[in-house]
Amino acid sequence: MNWLLDRLLLIVTAVALGAAAWAFYRFTGEWAAPILLTVTFISLIADNFRLRKLLRDNGIDARSARRQRWEQRKR
Repeated sequence: MNWLLDRLLLIVTAVALGAAAWAFYRFTGEWAAPILLTVTFISLIADNFRLRKLLRDNGIDARSARRQRWEQRKR
């Protein structure tokens, strides 16, 4: 019975996400791609800041590690 409920919830989720995707493209039209690219770019920048803060909080300098790898490649 549990697998039946799982399958049913999976189908309901697929239908809901399909409807949301259709509505997004229907109402944004030609602006869909720029909107998605902007959201993706902003989330990438936010994640980069979060990861750099995590490195800094743990005492790791991300820029110096990159410089060291670059120096090793040059040799």
